[in-house]
Amino acid sequence: MAALVFLRMIVNDHDNLFVASEVVHAIVISVLIYKLTKEKTCAGLSLKSQELTALFLALRLYCSFVVEYDIHTLLDSDKLLTNLWVIYMIRFSLKSSYMEDKDNFAIYFVVIPCAVLSLVIHPTTQHLLFNRICWGFCVYLEANSVLPQLRAMQNTKVLVQSCIIPLMDD
Repeated sequence: MAALVFLRMIVNDHDNLFVASEVVHAIVISVLIYKLTKEKTCAGLSLKSQELTALFLALRLYCSFVVEYDIHTLLDSDKLLTNLWVIYMIRFSLKSSYMEDKDNFAIYFVVIPCAVLSLVIHPTTQHLLFNRICWGFCVYLEANSVLPQLRAMQNTKVLVQSCIIPLMDD
């Protein structure tokens, strides 16, 4: 909480903070792609979470083109392309290591509430209502797109515990 208050006090231009977060995201996704190509496995990675991320990035890219064509548009297009590459790797190149049974989160539990919430609560701007609803949906979906990954991690942990505990009893 103190870090958030500190950031609020020192950041005058929020665009700089957004660009910095995009740079950090680009570094992290580059490390993920490097890991996928080097280790040749996507075990523990949620395809559904990556697909939700691609969905909100595609919608945000649309909104960025319509609302504010600027540096954010370029950064979002880069993020979308790298995210699509990760999806491609999981679906085709590393399909044998994808743990589909552990990635069992129903994405409609995320998409439907985000869509309903964006219909009810969306930004008030001079832009078309559809664009405001779309932007709200992007924000809500971005905040919740990690849920399938958390579920996959939880399922994988249960698998690891069930394998280790019997070994300890022997």
